[in-house]
Amino acid sequence: MNAHDNVGYTAANKECADYKAKGETILWTNRIFSGMPLFQTSYAIKSNLVGYVGAAFSFFSYEVNILIFLMVGMYFALILFNLQSKTSIPISLAYGLTTWYLLSIEAGHNSKMFAIAYVPLLLGGMYHTYFTESKKGLIAIGIGLALLIGTSHYQIVYYAIIMTFFWGFMP
Repeated sequence: MNAHDNVGYTAANKECADYKAKGETILWTNRIFSGMPLFQTSYAIKSNLVGYVGAAFSFFSYEVNILIFLMVGMYFALILFNLQSKTSIPISLAYGLTTWYLLSIEAGHNSKMFAIAYVPLLLGGMYHTYFTESKKGLIAIGIGLALLIGTSHYQIVYYAIIMTFFWGFMP
């Protein structure tokens, strides 16, 4: 998809690609936000096992994968909220096909949308752990948080932490 952020990423990544073509590595670019570390934008860290999740499920285009992750993440969250499958499926479909999400995907906010896809799993795990004291909830929290932080979209991570903080104090 010829999205604005994808085109901007290509332009911003040019400096890194030029150095890489010469066999050199740079860790900083001045092309993004008046200077930014490249580990957030241009380098795949091989020791990050969470990063392989997206690659393992890349049967479709990036945009379709985002929609699938949004729907599947919400589905598992609703199951952790103890909803039945026949109720969870239509809600998950509606969640994934929300207009704002489609517009964000069209704009090229890929990491943001993957981060948003993992937040429901984190919240569902919190709910399940709190009310059932089951280890399934802890596993969901761990997976959701690892995937969320792995997207490197710290704005959404920050919002998720705020939600979990306030939710932790609710009766």
